[in-house]
Amino acid sequence: MRTVVIPAYTSNQLELFVDRLDNGFELWAVGLVKGQRVVIDHHLTHDDLEKRLEYARPEDLIWSDADRSEIPAKKHKQAIEMEQTIKDGRGFWDGISSNLSALDFLDRDRKDTAAAKKAILGQWTDGVLTFSVGPLNGLRWSCADSNHWLNIGSKARWTPPNWWNLSSRWELHLMNNDKMCGTHVGVLHVDEHELHIRGGHLNRIVHVFRREGQPNTALEPTANVP
Repeated sequence: MRTVVIPAYTSNQLELFVDRLDNGFELWAVGLVKGQRVVIDHHLTHDDLEKRLEYARPEDLIWSDADRSEIPAKKHKQAIEMEQTIKDGRGFWDGISSNLSALDFLDRDRKDTAAAKKAILGQWTDGVLTFSVGPLNGLRWSCADSNHWLNIGSKARWTPPNWWNLSSRWELHLMNNDKMCGTHVGVLHVDEHELHIRGGHLNRIVHVFRREGQPNTALEPTANVP
């Protein structure tokens, strides 16, 4: 069995435990919920996460050997429901979003959320998309590529937003008041230097924005999670 730790929401983390099967992998996701370390998810997957999964850069997640005794006995109701899919033989859950859905159930500290709402103010860029967020939910948006994934809605292209709000669930709400369209984007980390937004890549957990004026090192390999 192998395990890896994924940082989330400043002071929390998600632990993945993966055991190889003949036809895939068995996955347990463990994290703090209401202050207790519990199994949040337990399902089968075809995805070889140790080979494929990245946090923000190639080779930035450190896997190690583990024992089943490290998995807590207490289970979240989400884990119990997912275990039923194993018992019923309802198949495998594949894809990064399916394997990391437990992130949405982790505790979020109120102080961390308040600090994130302050830290996110300012101007951010990934080298293609640049946006600035203001204290009164104002948002300015400039993108050199209309096909950037944050310019694309779930079904059709949508115009850049002019309104934002970072909710207590660490979701960036992007809304265009004129066109009455928008989207929710998950945030995993924000500090004075980097903003980590969930999505944008098949095997990568987050898409990194740097504060404007700082070098973008999002694609440089590193041995540690930032």
